[in-house]
This record gives sequence, structure tokens and C-alpha cells, in this order.
Amino acid sequence: MKPIVGIICSYSGSLFKGNDGNFNYNDEDYIIKVKQAGAIPFLIPVRPSFEEDIPNIMNRLDGIILSGGVDVHPSFYNEEPKIKLGYVDQIRDKFEISLAKHCINKKIPILGICRGMQLLNVVEGGSLYQDINSELPDSVQHTQKTYDRVGNHYIKIEENNFLRDIYGDKGFVNSFHHQAIKKISPNFQAIAWSTDGLVEAMIHKENSNIIAIQWHPELLEEVQSLNIFKYFTTLMSS
Repeated sequence: MKPIVGIICSYSGSLFKGNDGNFNYNDEDYIIKVKQAGAIPFLIPVRPSFEEDIPNIMNRLDGIILSGGVDVHPSFYNEEPKIKLGYVDQIRDKFEISLAKHCINKKIPILGICRGMQLLNVVEGGSLYQDINSELPDSVQHTQKTYDRVGNHYIKIEENNFLRDIYGDKGFVNSFHHQAIKKISPNFQAIAWSTDGLVEAMIHKENSNIIAIQWHPELLEEVQSLNIFKYFTTLMSS
């Protein structure tokens, strides 16, 4: 039987000027990759009233993808907003934090992508750079200025983990983030880094079915990116 994967939607409301109303949405690329990996995608809307329904939602799903999106509000890692902080969505933050905590406690597989990795780090006690360029001016380009379906910078990969099996000791990935992990949670182990030393992937130390990456494999067309989703599918089937 195919596993069912919940994909978190982005939520757009009064946050964005010119909006005609509130709506949940996500890129079809996530859906396509999940299907190609042999699982069934299921979009999870973001509404604060759904927090009480998280146990019922997860009783029907085999795993979740915490997808990309806007910045995580710094209050969740005990910081004040800095001038370069981007859009934030506390409705989505609160819902995803509750969902992530439930899945971690129940050992339900999670794949965090971009914002999803950052949020997992915050949930487990880590912190973020609110803006890479202003806080780390010598960093490589993490918000690429080229086609989104091609790589932009290299990552180096630790031995003995799923990424090493997929890429070898290094990969070439795309990059669309201006925030990054500053202090990694003590519950996560970094397994890949960009050449400027920022964490690009991590795995939960106690729950190895909880994994996270900073780039966007749903966009990349190479076989290695699909293999990330295939690996996640095996975690839900085991």
C-alpha cells in the first residue's frame, strides 16, 4: 500500500497587500515529486483552528513534508525581529510547531525543506540567522540569481548517512533562502554544509526518520533529488 504524505500549505491572508482573500496553496512540484517517489500527496491547510485536529490528521497520514515559505518569527527562538527579517506568518508558525512536536513525539517521519528545516531546528531548541547577508557578509550566494531548476552552490556531505549514499561526498544544489541555522538544536546532527560553513542538511539524533535539507529538491530535475523523496518514502514504509 502506498504511504500518504501530508504536505504543509503556505497561508496567504492580510499579510500580503493586494490579496483578494485568504487562501492555502503550495507548488505543484512537491506533489509531482511525492507521486514520482511512489507515495500519495495530501495537502494540509494551515488554519489555527486545525491545531486541535492534529492527532486525527496524523492518524490518517504516514509522514509529513514541512515545505518552504516565509520566515519563521524570531520570537519562537527568543529574539526580536531585526531590520532584514522578511515576511513572517505566525498562524503558520504556530500550526507547524504543534504539528512538528506531535510528529517528533510519535516518531512520525518528517522531511523538512528550506523553511521546514529551519522550523524543525527552532522547535528543537535551535536558532536562526535572521538574514545571512547582513550577519554573514562573506557567505556564498544563498539566494540564487539563475534558473530555479539548476544548482547554484556546492555542499560537502558527512559520511554514513542517506545523503552520502545519494550524492557521494559533495553535491551541487539550488538555493533560495536568506535565513539559515545559527545554533543547531542539540537534538539534530548536521550532515551537510555549504562551503561557507552553513548547515545544509541534518538528521534527528533519536528519530532517524526525521530529516531536513536547506535546498529545494522538488524543483531540481536531477535523479538525486528524486532519490531524496524515494528515501523519505522508504522511511514511511519501514
